[in-house]
Amino acid sequence: MARGRMEWAIYTNDSGERIEKYYEDLDKEEYESKYKNHLTCINGCRARTKFTQKKNGSKFYSNWNGDGEKHDKGCPFSVEYKGKIGRDKLKAYYEKRPITDEDIKKSLLNKINGLKRKYRGEDSIKVNTGSNQVERKGETSVTTDDKEGVKGESTSVGTRREHNITSIDASFLSTAYVRATKCVYGIGNNAQIVQNEGNYFGYINLKNRGYNVAVYFPEAFYSDGHVNIDDFRRLFKILISELNDNHKKNVIVCYGEIRRKEKNGININIINDTHILINDMSIRQILSKGKLKEIDYEIV
Repeated sequence: MARGRMEWAIYTNDSGERIEKYYEDLDKEEYESKYKNHLTCINGCRARTKFTQKKNGSKFYSNWNGDGEKHDKGCPFSVEYKGKIGRDKLKAYYEKRPITDEDIKKSLLNKINGLKRKYRGEDSIKVNTGSNQVERKGETSVTTDDKEGVKGESTSVGTRREHNITSIDASFLSTAYVRATKCVYGIGNNAQIVQNEGNYFGYINLKNRGYNVAVYFPEAFYSDGHVNIDDFRRLFKILISELNDNHKKNVIVCYGEIRRKEKNGININIINDTHILINDMSIRQILSKGKLKEIDYEIV
């Protein structure tokens, strides 16, 4: 499987239905007869996507000739952000304006509300943000104002602060997003805590088709004074009990830097207890209740 390339694309059929297509599910004949010129970027950009199957059987997606610059600014598949130097530019783009913990908290709540409305088939609340950013299947732009309709969290037009906190479904994460800092949401399972030379780290796996994706809790998570080591161990005792039961629905929404781990792995590094919500609960709420609450929605 090719790494660092786009692995999903959007196919829009004659009825206007948008369908995610994974490149491994295509072959040359099917692409030529049905999908050619009808695939676009998974992140909602207008850039078209091209499928290639080589004689040795390898397959991959790439930008349609001449469409590399048609991606929205900040999309990792734009030609402007190609390669390591490009990813450094992309990281700088995400970090060019300071983002506070309060901004992150609002964005996580906004995303949860959006996931609930989508699951229930409700239309998103439309707010004029002065931007052409729209809700997307793979990646969305999340602002710190009342874009997702959080009760009591609106701001006036004159004081609007719009931060570029973008979000992506963990199912679509690939190495193309390494080095970016994003809001990531997904289905969580299999929590584990590991002790290494007196230090602890933990992780929760997230559903992804091609990579081993995990929410990663390094030592920094419990060494900033908000969560101590005893809290950390107790937290993972709860999470192991709750998340390792495959019969439960578990939705995780978090914010952190995306990093590469072993050859087929991706971590979302969480270094602050306010940067993650599990089943709509904060870390402090989980520690207080001793369990996760049941939720009535899924990621669709």
